[in-house]
Amino acid sequence: MAKKTSSRGAPAAPPGLSQNIADAPLPPPQPSDPLAAEIDALEHLSLDEIRCAWREKLKTAPPPLRARGVLLRLLTWNLQAERYGGLGPETQRRLKRLAREYASAPDRKLRTPIKLHVGSTLVREWKGVSHSVDVVDGGYVWNGKTHKTLSMIARAITKTNWSGPRFFGVEDVDPGDKKTRR
Repeated sequence: MAKKTSSRGAPAAPPGLSQNIADAPLPPPQPSDPLAAEIDALEHLSLDEIRCAWREKLKTAPPPLRARGVLLRLLTWNLQAERYGGLGPETQRRLKRLAREYASAPDRKLRTPIKLHVGSTLVREWKGVSHSVDVVDGGYVWNGKTHKTLSMIARAITKTNWSGPRFFGVEDVDPGDKKTRR
């Protein structure tokens, strides 16, 4: 005996129900986060409409940008920052330090180091050969051997005196330092 199915091919509702649930229209999907819905609505606005939304939502004048996408990203970031919090204290300190460095020497390249964490892998190509270094407790592993510093590895690779952090493009951080682990 074959089972009864609805017009959609789903099993029919049990006998006794006045309406077949399987045939009932589905409600439109609703975003679970009102902020997500608000941001989605902003995606469809023109540049002038985004500027109006900025004034309405942030109660300030928008920056004088002509790039719609950039202004939209700034607005959505500000809305998210109001809702969930902005930049953390460490990031704020780092940005202030970079601003001071730039103000004192605008022609100098700004240094934005990358902190190493245990478990990270650094890859550097030198003269057509790719070198992989793993960050471990107490040092760095390269070619199966543990070295105390990146400079030791850079010297072994290049056969010259190189700053290891500069060679690998990172800030030299003690891998055993508890503050650098996540």
